[in-house]
Amino acid sequence: MKRHIFSWIIRLLFVLLLSSVGYFGFLLWMKYGKSFSGEVNAAIIGGVIAIVTMVVSSITTYYTTQRSAMITVRDELFRKRLEAYNNLHGILNSIIRANINYFRYMRTEEKDRIEKGAAEFATYYDKNTFYLSEK
Repeated sequence: MKRHIFSWIIRLLFVLLLSSVGYFGFLLWMKYGKSFSGEVNAAIIGGVIAIVTMVVSSITTYYTTQRSAMITVRDELFRKRLEAYNNLHGILNSIIRANINYFRYMRTEEKDRIEKGAAEFATYYDKNTFYLSEK
Protein backbone atom coordinates (compact mmCIF):
# COMPACT_ATOMS: atom_id res chain seq x y z
CA MET A 1 0.00 0.00 0.00
CA LYS A 2 2.85 2.38 0.86
CA ARG A 3 4.50 1.68 -2.48
CA HIS A 4 1.26 2.52 -4.29
CA ILE A 5 0.96 5.85 -2.47
CA PHE A 6 4.64 6.59 -3.09
CA SER A 7 4.26 5.98 -6.84
CA TRP A 8 1.25 8.33 -7.00
CA ILE A 9 3.21 11.03 -5.14
CA ILE A 10 6.08 10.66 -7.63
CA ARG A 11 3.64 10.92 -10.53
CA LEU A 12 2.02 14.01 -9.05
CA LEU A 13 5.41 15.67 -8.51
CA PHE A 14 6.40 14.83 -12.09
CA VAL A 15 3.21 16.41 -13.44
CA LEU A 16 3.72 19.49 -11.25
CA LEU A 17 7.31 19.81 -12.45
CA LEU A 18 6.30 19.54 -16.10
CA SER A 19 3.46 21.99 -15.61
CA SER A 20 5.65 24.57 -13.89
CA VAL A 21 8.40 24.25 -16.52
CA GLY A 22 5.80 24.61 -19.24
CA TYR A 23 4.16 27.59 -17.56
CA PHE A 24 7.38 29.50 -16.93
CA GLY A 25 8.70 28.56 -20.37
CA PHE A 26 5.53 29.96 -21.91
CA LEU A 27 5.86 33.18 -19.89
CA LEU A 28 9.49 33.61 -20.98
CA TRP A 29 8.61 32.90 -24.58
CA MET A 30 5.78 35.46 -24.48
CA LYS A 31 8.12 38.03 -22.97
CA TYR A 32 11.15 37.50 -25.24
CA GLY A 33 9.55 35.73 -28.20
CA LYS A 34 8.82 38.94 -30.08
CA SER A 35 12.53 39.49 -30.61
CA PHE A 36 12.96 36.03 -32.18
CA SER A 37 12.60 35.46 -35.89
CA GLY A 38 9.73 33.41 -37.30
CA GLU A 39 11.98 30.38 -37.82
CA VAL A 40 13.06 30.39 -34.16
CA ASN A 41 9.47 30.68 -32.96
CA ALA A 42 8.47 27.81 -35.25
CA ALA A 43 11.33 25.71 -33.87
CA ILE A 44 10.24 26.46 -30.29
CA ILE A 45 6.64 25.51 -31.05
CA GLY A 46 7.81 22.32 -32.80
CA GLY A 47 9.99 21.42 -29.82
CA VAL A 48 7.15 21.95 -27.36
CA ILE A 49 4.83 19.80 -29.46
CA ALA A 50 7.50 17.08 -29.64
CA ILE A 51 7.97 17.11 -25.86
CA VAL A 52 4.22 16.94 -25.22
CA THR A 53 3.90 14.08 -27.71
CA MET A 54 6.76 12.21 -26.04
CA VAL A 55 5.24 12.59 -22.57
CA VAL A 56 1.76 11.51 -23.70
CA SER A 57 3.11 8.51 -25.61
CA SER A 58 5.28 7.48 -22.64
CA ILE A 59 2.31 7.60 -20.28
CA THR A 60 0.14 5.68 -22.73
CA THR A 61 2.83 3.04 -23.21
CA TYR A 62 3.26 2.67 -19.45
CA TYR A 63 -0.44 2.08 -18.80
CA THR A 64 -0.82 -0.22 -21.79
CA THR A 65 2.15 -2.31 -20.66
CA GLN A 66 0.85 -2.52 -17.09
CA ARG A 67 -2.57 -3.61 -18.30
CA SER A 68 -1.04 -6.17 -20.64
CA ALA A 69 1.08 -7.59 -17.82
CA MET A 70 -1.97 -7.89 -15.56
CA ILE A 71 -3.91 -9.68 -18.30
CA THR A 72 -1.00 -12.09 -18.84
CA VAL A 73 -0.81 -12.90 -15.12
CA ARG A 74 -4.59 -13.34 -14.96
CA ASP A 75 -4.56 -15.72 -17.94
CA GLU A 76 -1.72 -17.76 -16.45
CA LEU A 77 -3.54 -17.99 -13.12
CA PHE A 78 -6.72 -19.09 -14.90
CA ARG A 79 -4.79 -21.76 -16.82
CA LYS A 80 -3.25 -23.12 -13.62
CA ARG A 81 -6.62 -23.12 -11.85
CA LEU A 82 -8.20 -25.00 -14.74
CA GLU A 83 -5.39 -27.56 -14.66
CA ALA A 84 -5.70 -27.94 -10.87
CA TYR A 85 -9.46 -28.49 -11.03
CA ASN A 86 -9.06 -30.97 -13.88
CA ASN A 87 -6.54 -33.03 -11.90
CA LEU A 88 -8.67 -32.77 -8.77
CA HIS A 89 -11.65 -34.07 -10.75
CA GLY A 90 -9.61 -37.10 -11.82
CA ILE A 91 -8.54 -37.87 -8.26
CA LEU A 92 -12.07 -37.55 -6.90
CA ASN A 93 -13.46 -39.62 -9.77
CA SER A 94 -11.09 -42.50 -8.96
CA ILE A 95 -12.05 -42.31 -5.27
CA ILE A 96 -15.74 -42.41 -6.16
CA ARG A 97 -15.25 -45.41 -8.50
CA ALA A 98 -13.32 -47.22 -5.76
CA ASN A 99 -16.13 -46.48 -3.27
CA ILE A 100 -18.77 -47.80 -5.65
CA ASN A 101 -16.76 -50.98 -6.30
CA TYR A 102 -16.11 -51.45 -2.59
CA PHE A 103 -19.75 -51.16 -1.57
CA ARG A 104 -21.16 -53.00 -4.59
CA TYR A 105 -18.78 -55.97 -4.72
CA MET A 106 -17.19 -55.77 -1.25
CA ARG A 107 -13.70 -55.92 -2.68
CA THR A 108 -11.07 -55.34 -0.02
CA GLU A 109 -8.46 -54.09 -2.51
CA GLU A 110 -10.79 -51.20 -3.24
CA LYS A 111 -10.50 -50.10 0.39
CA ASP A 112 -6.75 -49.65 -0.14
CA ARG A 113 -7.43 -47.65 -3.31
CA ILE A 114 -9.83 -45.43 -1.37
CA GLU A 115 -7.24 -44.76 1.32
CA LYS A 116 -4.51 -44.07 -1.25
CA GLY A 117 -6.89 -41.81 -3.17
CA ALA A 118 -7.79 -39.89 -0.02
CA ALA A 119 -4.10 -39.40 0.79
CA GLU A 120 -3.42 -38.32 -2.80
CA PHE A 121 -6.35 -35.89 -2.61
CA ALA A 122 -5.07 -34.35 0.62
CA THR A 123 -1.55 -33.99 -0.76
CA TYR A 124 -2.76 -32.53 -4.05
CA TYR A 125 -5.11 -30.13 -2.29
CA ASP A 126 -2.33 -28.92 0.01
CA LYS A 127 0.02 -28.33 -2.94
CA ASN A 128 -2.59 -26.42 -4.97
CA THR A 129 -4.50 -24.53 -2.29
CA PHE A 130 -3.61 -21.23 -3.96
CA TYR A 131 -5.36 -22.20 -7.19
CA LEU A 132 -8.41 -23.85 -5.62
CA SER A 133 -11.14 -21.66 -4.18
CA GLU A 134 -12.96 -22.46 -0.96
CA LYS A 135 -16.43 -21.98 -2.43
